[in-house]
Amino acid sequence: MIFRHLKIIEKIIDNNYWTNWLGISRSLLSFSLLMTLLFNNKLTLFYSGIQNENYPKFSNIEFNLFSWFNNLETGVIISVIILTFVMIGIFPKYTCIPHWFVTYSFSITSACNDGGDQVASIITLLLIPICLLDTRRWHWSKTQSEKTFIARTIATLSYFLICFQIFVIYFFASVGKFKMEEWKNGTAIYYWLTQPLFGATNFYKPFIDLILFSPILTTFFNWSVLFLELIIAFSLFSTNKKYRGVILIIGITFHFFILLFLGIVTFSITMSACLILFLISKNNNYEYRNFCFNPFVNRFRNIVSFSAKKN
Repeated sequence: MIFRHLKIIEKIIDNNYWTNWLGISRSLLSFSLLMTLLFNNKLTLFYSGIQNENYPKFSNIEFNLFSWFNNLETGVIISVIILTFVMIGIFPKYTCIPHWFVTYSFSITSACNDGGDQVASIITLLLIPICLLDTRRWHWSKTQSEKTFIARTIATLSYFLICFQIFVIYFFASVGKFKMEEWKNGTAIYYWLTQPLFGATNFYKPFIDLILFSPILTTFFNWSVLFLELIIAFSLFSTNKKYRGVILIIGITFHFFILLFLGIVTFSITMSACLILFLISKNNNYEYRNFCFNPFVNRFRNIVSFSAKKN
């Protein structure tokens, strides 16, 4: 009986999380915040209100990177350096904690953060146990060492917490909308796309009007959002790699359109990184460099050879 239980546990933890899919997720998470810091005015990010009433408190006591220096500029420069190293992928074992600390500090200090920044601070925290066990020099390379039973157990528990967190995000993003009358009657998409602050710009107006002037299309896209978020949430329980891959593509496409039409860039990038972790990172040695392109290459070669002979 004990031997059977051990075999079950061994099967559960028999996953390689230290692939370059993990690298892609970490790079996207860091790139999202890096863009925010580089392309926005510091006063816009850290002060709000007509009289700038929300000043960060500069002291050496607070657990906040932006409060350790006499000016915000120093904290921003250090954050940019850390995020750049994370995005490149150098020594994930040593950059994971600074990465989380930067995202956490920004989420509690900035007056302009959104849900993506809060999600990033949580996910980077939950990634720390996995990254601390990462012995690679950079997160694009293939892991060379076998992990111990304890290491794989810790990584699996951390990964399950990440999956549970992302499941909760998408589940309540869908279920929570059912309480609102606009989502139930199919008009919420209309209000979002025509909202002056967050709605689509005039550049997309001809395309948007095709949807908004059709009650059928408006209702279809409205309810599609609800069902898609629910499908993404429950894909956690699927073991079919192809199905999870399809959901990943659909989910990233969904967030790309949010980026395109609503302009929420950093949120879309952060959630795409979460989807990669959620749907594909745990697959054993399932790395994008291992995709087999030989059938496509051979088919292309045969077509070219046939055309050459014909001519």
